[in-house]
Amino acid sequence: MVLAYEPQFYFCLVNFTTEGLKEDSVNIGDSFRIGSAKIIATQLRMSCYKLGIKFGRMDIIKQFLVSGRPGIYFRVLQEGKVEAGDSIKFLYKDKNNITVKDIVRIYLQSGDIEEMHRIMKVKALPSGWRDHFR
Repeated sequence: MVLAYEPQFYFCLVNFTTEGLKEDSVNIGDSFRIGSAKIIATQLRMSCYKLGIKFGRMDIIKQFLVSGRPGIYFRVLQEGKVEAGDSIKFLYKDKNNITVKDIVRIYLQSGDIEEMHRIMKVKALPSGWRDHFR
């Protein structure tokens, strides 16, 4: 896995385009090292109403999710220097095995009780998502 493009800074956020990190293989709670920074996957990227306005149709938000490639939000665990071309090194796999794609599927269709219990155990998942699945 590799960081493909130079980071673009927006206020306090950094956007990365990567190769190799896929929604169906990254668990919420998995951690990685990029350059000297350490990050953890926390949630799927959820588009807001502005995407619907841009495309002139509000169903585009659901279609974006149904595509299975919404993107992944990460939290910085350790600040560091990151440059284009840096490898993304896997550090830790969350034992609950809830992928970003699982969250999308369960959000759109619902899941079974066992999945809901596993979701509640994922410490890296923000409380807003946990509350949604309660």
